[in-house]
Amino acid sequence: MELLIARNPDSDSRLPYLLLLPLAGGMVFRTSGTWPRTSALYCYPVPVDEWPEAPDLVERAGV
Repeated sequence: MELLIARNPDSDSRLPYLLLLPLAGGMVFRTSGTWPRTSALYCYPVPVDEWPEAPDLVERAGV
């Protein structure tokens, strides 16, 4: 299982990244930064279908 962070394809969003948690079928959040580079992130929950088909991944972390 991996936590995935990708660039947010919505260029109008003030939260430039999407975070996918592999829990309960997947939980997606818009976020202000990448983890573990930033220890405290603001995360806004969004529907799982906001995760792009072909994400531009910037970070992967095992969970």
